[in-house]
Amino acid sequence: MTRPPATSATTLIADRFIAQDRRPDGLTDLDVSALPPLLRTVLVSDSTVTSLFEAYTMRPLRVDVLAEDLVELDHGSAAWLEVPVGTACARRRVLVRDAAVDDPLYCAQTYLLPGRLPQQLRDSFMEERLGIGAAIRRHLVESLRELLWFGRAVTPNWARDHMPARLTVHRTYRIRLHGLPAILAGEDFCD
Repeated sequence: MTRPPATSATTLIADRFIAQDRRPDGLTDLDVSALPPLLRTVLVSDSTVTSLFEAYTMRPLRVDVLAEDLVELDHGSAAWLEVPVGTACARRRVLVRDAAVDDPLYCAQTYLLPGRLPQQLRDSFMEERLGIGAAIRRHLVESLRELLWFGRAVTPNWARDHMPARLTVHRTYRIRLHGLPAILAGEDFCD
């Protein structure tokens, strides 16, 4: 019997990311085999991360919207959303906590192109304060989540009033709606 060649855990994970070789300079290599099983699972998940954490901890999470504003996309974000540099978009920054003990679990910064979002999703984000995955699931919006890259990072400056400055596990993905990139999200998980 022939055995398949040995593959490192990092390679197994990296193969699921379509742009790992184009990750931003600020991210460094990450030894995936050293991560707890939950973080390895979250890293490659293409479903709602909040639901994964709730299932694992058996406790509800709280999503705190720290900021929502309109910004113009820079070169990198515009390229991944396939729009011109300077395109106006909504930027949302959230902190997700374990509601039972108030510990931060992760933070996320998301760019949303309002013109590519169905009205019910726009309403959910503004009125119901739902997370992206929960809103997509609630409204049964067909979507495709593409994992772009991951790596070791530090807590983003914008989140440091709410989450300790430390090393994080970062991933970035985009969501296509009706075949077009509509959402670009970066998440930083406490390790």
